[in-house]
Amino acid sequence: LVLTAPAALAPHTPAVLALTSAPGAQSLRVNAVEVARAQGRFAPTVFAQMLIGWGFVNYYPRGGFGGQVAAVVAGRGRPSPQELAVIERYLASLTGLNLPGSSA
Repeated sequence: LVLTAPAALAPHTPAVLALTSAPGAQSLRVNAVEVARAQGRFAPTVFAQMLIGWGFVNYYPRGGFGGQVAAVVAGRGRPSPQELAVIERYLASLTGLNLPGSSA
C-alpha cells in the first residue's frame, strides 16, 4: 500500500507526518491535515519494515523524501481523532510548528 501526498514537503521546514491504519482505512496526514487515504486490507502478519519517503513507487523511481525522520510514535490499534491530535500537537511543539487547531 502506498500513500502519496499531492505536494512535496517544503525543504528545510519541519513537518509532522501521521500514518494511521485500521482494516480497510489507511490515512496519511501532514501537519494535522489528511492528504491521502486508502482502503486496503492486509492479511494478519508481522511486518518487518515501514518505509517513509522512499523514492521508488510501483516499480518506477521517483524523487525521494531527502529529509530526516526525527521521531516515530508507534502503537497497537488506531488512536481516536482526539488522541491523534494530541500526539501531532506534541510533536509539532518540539519544532515550533503551530498546527491547525493549536493555540499560539
